[in-house]
Amino acid sequence: MSDLIAAAVNVVPRDYYTDHPELGSAWKRTAQPAIERDLARAGVERGMRVMEIGTGTGYTGALLAEMVGAEGHVVSIDIDPELSERAAELHAERGVTNLTLITRDGHEGAAEHGPNDVIVAWATPTLVPASWVAQARVGGRISTPIYLAPVSRNVGHVVAVVNDQGEPSRPILGPAVYIDMGPEVNMTKGMPLFYVDASTDDGHWISVGWRNMTPDPTRTRRWTCCAARTLPRL
Repeated sequence: MSDLIAAAVNVVPRDYYTDHPELGSAWKRTAQPAIERDLARAGVERGMRVMEIGTGTGYTGALLAEMVGAEGHVVSIDIDPELSERAAELHAERGVTNLTLITRDGHEGAAEHGPNDVIVAWATPTLVPASWVAQARVGGRISTPIYLAPVSRNVGHVVAVVNDQGEPSRPILGPAVYIDMGPEVNMTKGMPLFYVDASTDDGHWISVGWRNMTPDPTRTRRWTCCAARTLPRL
């Protein structure tokens, strides 16, 4: 973990955003190791303009705002107005002023706040939206989960640099697990629906990866197996 990420993690209280004493818990949250891994992938630095897709608890936006500093700015987009409003209240309480919250479909981005040095997504689009590419400066980075195999709904993570032709280039591929992006609020309570076919009456989740492989009901719990796959680097 870089010094910049470590300093931000040390300053921004995760529990304040995920389990606030008055506003309660937020059901959309990302595991801390995944957050730190993907912040490192994004390559955020002081003074940058960053567009975040997926406000969630507000924690990642707060980390990004801390990382870019007063001379930088973060625009955070979420389709769920409840999450945006909750994050706005928490940021205001902490005095975070270099962050703008927008409620809209993340596929649209925020052209009015571009161009961006980095676009970092915490939700999975089917393809990298053209709007994100258009809203990145030349040499800007897009860091996002992405579908690798639409039939099985396997997800990886790609970091690409927007070249002087306005096209994403030099992709680097890695592993990831993030919830679907869509034009409506996703209410799957954090479960990565792209790995799940159904749930049984006793609460076990049956995954695509284990379907038809075993009748043993104890193994239906292991839906996360598909997420641990190591992906090649391009």
